[in-house]
Amino acid sequence: MHRNTFNNLGSSPGNDGEGTLCQAHGGTQVYSWSVTYNDHEKGDGGSSYIGGWDVNMAGVLFGWNTTAGWVGSINVGQRDAAGASFVGNRCAEVKPMKGSQVGDPGGKLTPPSGVRVKVYEGNAVRIIWKDASNNEVGFRVDRKIADGQWTAIAYRPPQIAGDPSNRPEWIDYLAPTARPLAYRVVALNAKDNDDGASEPAPPVTLQDR
Repeated sequence: MHRNTFNNLGSSPGNDGEGTLCQAHGGTQVYSWSVTYNDHEKGDGGSSYIGGWDVNMAGVLFGWNTTAGWVGSINVGQRDAAGASFVGNRCAEVKPMKGSQVGDPGGKLTPPSGVRVKVYEGNAVRIIWKDASNNEVGFRVDRKIADGQWTAIAYRPPQIAGDPSNRPEWIDYLAPTARPLAYRVVALNAKDNDDGASEPAPPVTLQDR
């Protein structure tokens, strides 16, 4: 969820949106999400926040969002967080859950290693990497077309130790065709810069669809 604008997603005065993610009816969980660079406006008399309502969260990056309310989760029950980062948000209040990372952990970032790309289902590119750092707040996947500039195409949450299902990968379904595509993966700190950039993978070219 990246670079969107929302208005009054709280439950008051009746817009029962319960945040930008989800609410816990039926035991819903939030897993492997990145919520980055979103703007959230507070409507007249309404509430405003970026997060979820009464949900467990695992593998989540809340980064560089702006809201008149708060960023995080309303922890009605005894909910948990794992691999959840809250960095660079401009808001009235951050409401992280127990077990989450708030702010920049500091230290030198080690770039991801073993970045590989391959054609996926004939019309997309699958990017795979290895997490080589233990203090990243998340990852950014960048793409470069031919001799152009690096452009961010996705943000991903930090890896969860011992949990293989939160995979260090991304599938670029919007990859253009007939031009060489290079990819790199950046381990992020709170500044979202290029300090943790990996070596680019060898370029790949998709055939015209």
